[in-house]
Amino acid sequence: MADRKKKRNNIDKAQANQILQNVFQACNQQPNNMTVDQLLERKKAMVHPYNVWIVVSIVALVLTFLSPLALNPMSNRIKKGEPETNITITNHQVTDGHFQMTLSGDFIDYSSIHALNSAGKKIYPDSYSAADGTVSIPYDGKEELNIYVSDYNGKQLHLLLSPKE
Repeated sequence: MADRKKKRNNIDKAQANQILQNVFQACNQQPNNMTVDQLLERKKAMVHPYNVWIVVSIVALVLTFLSPLALNPMSNRIKKGEPETNITITNHQVTDGHFQMTLSGDFIDYSSIHALNSAGKKIYPDSYSAADGTVSIPYDGKEELNIYVSDYNGKQLHLLLSPKE
């Protein structure tokens, strides 16, 4: 069952042409003036435009999916002149009512560092040193603080400081 093949009648074309003429004569129809070879060629010729349209449709579909890459090349997606920055915390501790952290990375905007408490109040650092990368933010240890560290390229590091329970 699995390997059923399409059955093809292997008949001589002259015999097929005679059968076709006999069918027309039996049905009282005007005899056919085209041979079987001509009919087969006509069938192939009629199928060819459909095959061309299928190929054209597939090519158009592929181009449609690839057009965003062509219209917005990779060179436009990479901002030139802006180096990648990675802000990392190398050290942190809570002492004497302050959260102190040491940052490393290029282009850190120390003047924009701030924290938000649970009430939404902005808390600015008491002190910071760009040379050492140290920042000291007032922290009582009783509530969460959302700390925001930005760089000059517009990237921002968001930290969540939670009290110990």
